[in-house]
Amino acid sequence: MSDKVIADLCLEFEKKLRVPVEPEKYNEALDEIFMNDIEGIENIGSKQVETVLSRAYQAHSSSRVYLHELILKDIPKSLNLFESLSIQTVHILIGSFETANDTIPLIKELKDRIHYGEDTHPKYLLSCIVQSLNKYSYAWDQIEFIVRDVCLRMGEPDFKSIGLIIFTLLQESFEEQFYKKFTNIIDSLILEAEADVGNDPLSLIVEIFTELYPALTNICSELFLGSELDKLFKEKAMHNNEDEFIKKLLKLLSVACIDENVRNFIAENYLDMLERSLKLEQFKTYSAVVLIKTWSFTKLKGVTIGDLGTTLTDNFLMNLKIDDGQSLNDECVMCIEGLAYLTLKKQMKMTLRYHEEFSTTIINLLKKQDTPVDDSVKYGILVILGNISTYPMDVTMDGAMDPQALQDLKTYSELKSPKKRDANDVIENNEDVTRYIQKYILKTELLSYLRTKLAEVSPGSRQQIIRIIYNLTRARENISASVEQGCVVTVIEYLANKKDKKEPTRLLALRSLTKMLTLSDPKLIFNKYSRLTAIPFLYELLQTPSLSAENPLSTDELITTQDSYEALCALTNLASTEDSNADDVCKQVVTDVNYWSIIENLILDDNILVQRATLELIANLMCYPLSIAAKIFNFENPQSLRNFNILVKLLELNDVAAQRAVAAIFANISSSVPLIAQTLLDKKELIEKATGIFAEQIDDEALRQRLFVFFFSLFELLPSKEEDSRKFDSLTRNTNLKMTLESLMKRDDIEPEYLEAIPAMLSKFYVK
Repeated sequence: MSDKVIADLCLEFEKKLRVPVEPEKYNEALDEIFMNDIEGIENIGSKQVETVLSRAYQAHSSSRVYLHELILKDIPKSLNLFESLSIQTVHILIGSFETANDTIPLIKELKDRIHYGEDTHPKYLLSCIVQSLNKYSYAWDQIEFIVRDVCLRMGEPDFKSIGLIIFTLLQESFEEQFYKKFTNIIDSLILEAEADVGNDPLSLIVEIFTELYPALTNICSELFLGSELDKLFKEKAMHNNEDEFIKKLLKLLSVACIDENVRNFIAENYLDMLERSLKLEQFKTYSAVVLIKTWSFTKLKGVTIGDLGTTLTDNFLMNLKIDDGQSLNDECVMCIEGLAYLTLKKQMKMTLRYHEEFSTTIINLLKKQDTPVDDSVKYGILVILGNISTYPMDVTMDGAMDPQALQDLKTYSELKSPKKRDANDVIENNEDVTRYIQKYILKTELLSYLRTKLAEVSPGSRQQIIRIIYNLTRARENISASVEQGCVVTVIEYLANKKDKKEPTRLLALRSLTKMLTLSDPKLIFNKYSRLTAIPFLYELLQTPSLSAENPLSTDELITTQDSYEALCALTNLASTEDSNADDVCKQVVTDVNYWSIIENLILDDNILVQRATLELIANLMCYPLSIAAKIFNFENPQSLRNFNILVKLLELNDVAAQRAVAAIFANISSSVPLIAQTLLDKKELIEKATGIFAEQIDDEALRQRLFVFFFSLFELLPSKEEDSRKFDSLTRNTNLKMTLESLMKRDDIEPEYLEAIPAMLSKFYVK
């Protein structure tokens, strides 16, 4: 059969014609496709066939209907055709049907092929089941067959990966029916195992549980704990000497530790067996991981945390060399998983910080380009790096900030002995952590590489990257290199991703951002993005009701006073540079109603650090007075007048640093905007309070300088005629202020420019 029709149609697609292709041409091409056998499809070219099928499915309702008719004419042949193509065509095959009942002939064909196991495309068949379950609503009796058929083939790779998805969908839609069917199947397999009949049913149960435990934890745990399985497992492991079964069982025990009840059960009933198998070369990796995940180190008789760590690091490096670094076998993967847990222990962190070969190897694996490692392994390595790079006594990282699995395990260990320290407890120091970070993370430019992969990795890995950045930003000496490697961009892109908005790691990202923005020059940071991009994220750390609906962290009690303080410091730094970008920051903060409302509230915050930082921010905003002046110095506006009066009273704060900030606000505005300074000439309360502080705290150089600039700016605006100047007698007849200025003339620590200005100021007083 000629493939000219298909070839011509594909050429038309490539021309991108404005006139749409007529349905008849699609139908003619579809006829040609469905008249061919598999060999004919290969001759035409699967890519061209997929293109025609996709266009026919999408372009016209009539060609879509015709495609469906061709499929129905011969379901087995149609399925042969589709499964010879890529997995992307599943949605075309399933989507061509209108209702669940329409798909029943296809479902029956899928059932037969899955059941008999002769079809060589099981992944395609299972993908059709997944697509059907997602798209249509079935009665239980129409699809219950899939439970048994998938269970019986769970040892096959495709069934392991897709079977879990299918069972999750079935449990969501048919919870009771699925539970009954699944438990009946397991019970039948147990009976076969007890009668010693069937095709190794016990191994099959182990494989089923191992794959399903993460999603069907409760069902698997109920069956594991409530049946004769434990006895059967032990008998087969101890008496049959089947290495492969023992490895599978150890993998199951490892996975089952996700459930606390099962974890306790394993610790009570399997520790002796696990310790014995730890001495056997073929089982030591698997046994070590299970022992670690039971988190029952005090119950171990002849094994220490150090022994377990050494076993895993040595076996990891040995197996990697056996594989010539090209791939990671099961033992390598298990070693990474075990160390991800074990590095929660201080002893293991300290050991690995000085294990150069291991650290270099895992960094290289993360950056490997030719044969990239599986994302689950990347996640494990990132967890290890996150644990090792955590500074001691960083309470932020304790408990809630760990990934969920690690959190559960850590919480479990703390419940056992909440106040009891290990007998051989060790003390970490910050210098070791900094040395490790700089040698293995910063100097290898790992963060630069990970920044380019942020969109590609799993959500869990993305969170661990943020956690590592957070760890780095806990020490000032790491900030510069972190910024150079693009960590600000990494954090901003993570925060901007809506998928990550509810993650607890978000708080770590925000804290990382505040540190980097506070301790870096904004001019060097913002190239890809405007510094305005960071402002909404900083405001997430400023807790006020006005933004609660938009703030992903508003319902949490995780935001601390320190977080708010550091966010204000970061905002201040963004507004500190002498360029238009800083002016833009000022405008954004002042003109956004919610943002400015928060600042107004924080001026009177109970915490002195937060209040001081808020006042310092306002003082910096005064460097660009056109935006902010109306918020404080528009005396015809009640809210503005209120803000002004509050600032006047805050001049007398007990916190000197906060006083300096308030004084800077008045100094900046009076020296930069003469029109506003003119209105301050008759503000008696302001002048009286400023005079008192100027006189009483004259030894504080920073405060003295700010108040001097304020008074000098006012005196500059006094009228030259005496009768006009008398209107401002709070200045011109201010004996205390005159005496203070005169005393400055006698000091030897006054800047020359101030000394030169004082005589002109004194000449405008009308008091002796």
